[in-house]
Amino acid sequence: MLVLPLELPVTEATPAIAAPRERRVFDGVGKTALVVEDEPSVLDLVVALLGESGWRVEVAPGGRAGFDYVRRHRYDLIVSDIRMPDGDGQEFYERALAHDPALRHRFIFMTGDAAGEEARAFIDGAEVPVIEKPFSPLAFEDAVWRVMTAGGS
Repeated sequence: MLVLPLELPVTEATPAIAAPRERRVFDGVGKTALVVEDEPSVLDLVVALLGESGWRVEVAPGGRAGFDYVRRHRYDLIVSDIRMPDGDGQEFYERALAHDPALRHRFIFMTGDAAGEEARAFIDGAEVPVIEKPFSPLAFEDAVWRVMTAGGS
């Protein structure tokens, strides 16, 4: 029987596996969120995540309807898409702030694309958390945590 030596490559130590990030979920009991989104799958995810942490959630299919809600109700958090057929997120944001400047620190934007320089300039200037679609539940929960613990509630 012929025995051949076995040669294994020399490698660096195996990199440490990153520990899973701790979930930071903001307890929304007693708080109300408005979700302005026209994509059913994204809307369902956001409503489910907020509902799981105790939020009361209202929904609007676009910016114009969202502004009607803002005129009639007070919201602790507003989660809005940027691009929608019935009033985009920028128009909605600007109208909402003209109505109630305190809303500036209660917004989170979601976007599948920030196409164009104008949209990117608006997002950068608004200084509002932006979540790129598709996003993980962890990324969404983290954005809610950041907005709500920054003193905007």
